[in-house]
Amino acid sequence: SHYRLVSVVNGYRRFDPNRGQEFVVDLELEPSDGREAVVKRVHAVRPVCRVELIPTPYVTESTKVNVIVPITPDDRALFADMMARFGASFLQKPDTNVVLMMVFIYEPADAKVIKTDDIFRVEKELVVRFENESTRVRIPWISIQSVSRSQATVTDVISRKFPADSLFFYTRASAGFSIEFL
Repeated sequence: SHYRLVSVVNGYRRFDPNRGQEFVVDLELEPSDGREAVVKRVHAVRPVCRVELIPTPYVTESTKVNVIVPITPDDRALFADMMARFGASFLQKPDTNVVLMMVFIYEPADAKVIKTDDIFRVEKELVVRFENESTRVRIPWISIQSVSRSQATVTDVISRKFPADSLFFYTRASAGFSIEFL
């Protein structure tokens, strides 16, 4: 059916530097068959430049997320609670694509006595206990000696252990975990 323009009811325009001039217009239209007039909203864009489709990579929810948790001697008191929160959020879900990796950061003095007096012995035993409770979960960990506790230092060490296209999520031992977030 055909329509005849009766009037412009409402309208506005705005300029978006990325897209161009945008228009939203409410038009009162009268059908050619004599029925009652209707109001229709029209959206239009006058682009700034030639419109071009840009391909984007296909993302699936099956992408593995590597959750990296640097643990310093100061974080030891938080470790058991963090593991309990992680276990409640991820270990009970069969379709989780999350890998938790612990990075135990030793001070130079503590690293010298790691064989006889490991300050992270209790935390490493807890990781092993979690792995034994769930047959499908492995929680890798790495020990590094560093004066610097920076994320750049941790990234430099662990990035060599993963493929180039790995997705990392850095967090702290005090963080809460949620399956919806990842």
